Amino acid sequence: MSNEDFAHFTKEILVDPAKLISWCPIADLVLIVSPDDNISLYRFTIKQLTLLWTSAFDSTITAVTWKPNGKELVIGCENGIVYKVDTRYENLKISPCWSSNAAEKSAIRCFAWTTYDTKNTQENIKGFDPKAFELESSLPLLSDDPPVEPLSRIPIPRRQIKVLPEKPSESTEIQTLLLIGTNEGHVYVILNGIYQIGVIKINQALQKGTSILNITTEINMKSLFILTQSDEYDSVMIDTHILEIKKEEIFNISKIQTQLNYLFKYATYTFDVLKRHYDSFTRQTKTIITNTIDVIMNQSGEIQNPMPEVEFVAILATGNFSPISRELMTDYLTPQLVKQWESTNHNGYQNSLVTICEYVLPVLDRILLQLSHLLGYGLWKDRYSEFLDPDSIEECISRVQKLIVQVRELACQLRRLIKLFKAFIKWIHLVSLKTSDPESVELQNLSNLCEEPEFVFEYLEEWFIQDNLAKYFVDSKDSKNSLNIQLFDIIEYCNNMLQKPSQNISKKMKVISTNTFQLENVPKHTITSFISTNEKSTQAIYYALLQQDQKDTANLYTVLLDQIEFKDMITKALDSQDVQFKRSITLNNMIDVKLGCNGIPKRRIFAIVASNCLLNIYSMDRQEFDDDE
Repeated sequence: MSNEDFAHFTKEILVDPAKLISWCPIADLVLIVSPDDNISLYRFTIKQLTLLWTSAFDSTITAVTWKPNGKELVIGCENGIVYKVDTRYENLKISPCWSSNAAEKSAIRCFAWTTYDTKNTQENIKGFDPKAFELESSLPLLSDDPPVEPLSRIPIPRRQIKVLPEKPSESTEIQTLLLIGTNEGHVYVILNGIYQIGVIKINQALQKGTSILNITTEINMKSLFILTQSDEYDSVMIDTHILEIKKEEIFNISKIQTQLNYLFKYATYTFDVLKRHYDSFTRQTKTIITNTIDVIMNQSGEIQNPMPEVEFVAILATGNFSPISRELMTDYLTPQLVKQWESTNHNGYQNSLVTICEYVLPVLDRILLQLSHLLGYGLWKDRYSEFLDPDSIEECISRVQKLIVQVRELACQLRRLIKLFKAFIKWIHLVSLKTSDPESVELQNLSNLCEEPEFVFEYLEEWFIQDNLAKYFVDSKDSKNSLNIQLFDIIEYCNNMLQKPSQNISKKMKVISTNTFQLENVPKHTITSFISTNEKSTQAIYYALLQQDQKDTANLYTVLLDQIEFKDMITKALDSQDVQFKRSITLNNMIDVKLGCNGIPKRRIFAIVASNCLLNIYSMDRQEFDDDE
């Protein structure tokens, strides 16, 4: 075969050599990752290559692929984390979307991202709105603005600013499956790149250590073809009928799981703000008491009273001030400072109540609603018995209901505290004014310094001296009423409960055939593949093999393309003697070549980048290319 079998588009010298190449499935966009993990996106037109953006990545990149719609791509890293990149933004928008289990964390080796949609079985009735009776529409909307942070005059260490989690959108796009192959021989099945619905452990089926080299999916998702690499190559066929016959059930459960993940993150954030409010006004109150006691106790280094707290309360109650306490009031509790203190502390209590009413209770109600939907599916045993356990869901609902009761009790406590504190601070304000302005006849002739003595007394007895809110916020797991600990337990229980669907789906995805083969003179890191569909809609796998020529090992590679019908892969062994090479091309003076193909029907092109940064782009469909010209 001559080189003219592949039409040559362009030749360019890149800034960096290529480690990975990935073509957009719907447009002539190519993503190139350098050995230094710089990611660059190029737009290719006829004989022109334009750099759109480039950015350095802070992790070792091991795999990349595009979403079928061409709007997003995912980047897999050596630490087992998958990042999503939205290419529709001028500046890169990179966010983590999935990570492997901590116990099985391994480097991401390859991806396959395919469509996984289902037809809408719901009948559309004219004039009827199927969402008219949804309970969620009657619940208060969750605020997109974060709750007010606590105010404090006491210096506190700066913390990292957090933001509310991103709300999952009601996507009208086609559902997708992201298949992730790891270096430990595991293939993870991820719905829409977010929700894990199964894992296939190829290394256990082959009974040897192996890594996933390539994943190819059948159009109807009834089977997967996986290329693995160890000391030799293995082609593995996986039966994945469960993904097709249980598609609707998977969609329904995963939709609720996605919503629960978002709601749990939202609740965790707001509970954390609530605790910071408590820590703020608790720390401030303790500091004020400590400073006051220090002034009362010490005069020229001598203790004036063995029980300063009692004297302090008595002074406030009677209005009889000693010179040292008068100096304290004048220096620290001027009318302006009293008003500022009142505003700061009152906001601390009040904002805690606002956070509960506007953030915490609404998100808990929505968690309860999603769990109720999940329970409804769980009670449909004919379809969901292998995925959901109604008893476990009811237990989770019971825990959320108990947490709601605790939060409402806290709200009642805060309302009572605000009422008592208003009376207390009004009393303090009058006493401080009388102390700071002893010449005022009007203030000195006041016969009633306290309008609501019973509230002041209750505050001093029950709140000022004791901490009746501590049980809701302590960090010790010994406290059953701690809100944060209860929420953490609910999240952990719910996550464990929803592992059942993934476990059952994983058990039903089984290896049905394996073939071991070797390709002579082909370096192990140079095999890649891509999918295309011919005009008769018969799916085929096109293999692209980079074969090193024995005559000149320094500068000669050959690209070999082979077409294999997907339906024949169960019985057909991929052997170097059986492979019928369709076309080839000689690449002179190109060492350590990396290859990537886009696989678009009637527009199949591939890029080849050598270690000297030389890039060549060829067409596999010369006739179509000539027509375009």
